[in-house]
Amino acid sequence: MYNKEFYLSQPVDIHYIAIESIEYFKVKGEVYKETKISGGGGGGSSVKGAVVGHAIAGGVGAVVGSRNKITEVKSELITHDERVTLLNYFDENKERRSLKFNYSDYQKFNDLIPEKEFHIVNSTKSSRLISSQTAMLNDKNITEQLRELAKLRDEGILTDDEFNTKKKILLDKIK
Repeated sequence: MYNKEFYLSQPVDIHYIAIESIEYFKVKGEVYKETKISGGGGGGSSVKGAVVGHAIAGGVGAVVGSRNKITEVKSELITHDERVTLLNYFDENKERRSLKFNYSDYQKFNDLIPEKEFHIVNSTKSSRLISSQTAMLNDKNITEQLRELAKLRDEGILTDDEFNTKKKILLDKIK
């Protein structure tokens, strides 16, 4: 066994990013395919071939001999993969930064910090927003119900005891 040493021509910057500072990671870019067609050239006529063909087979030989060989048409499917893995994070000044990695690094990030994957982060934010909006509507609804109960009490439809009982039930629903 021997030790292999690697010398870099340029220094490498090493960045340490706390997991809490990572906003998300995701894939950006696309894969597209291109068909490259080559060949099919040639054809036309050759004077030299016509003279040789005429000498061998007469007029018909001149026509056949004058034809140049047509090259075979070939096609090649080329795949262009422009995908990269982006990591968004916040630096020590709370400014958003991005780092670009190879597309293959996406799976490594997903194995290490799956909770920071873009779609999961986005779903979590959406879920929190829906929950807060629902809570606001529930609180508003309870407030409206309390007003309605007070109105019923003021009109003499509910007694003070009935009002207080219902009021306590509604207030207990507020988180």
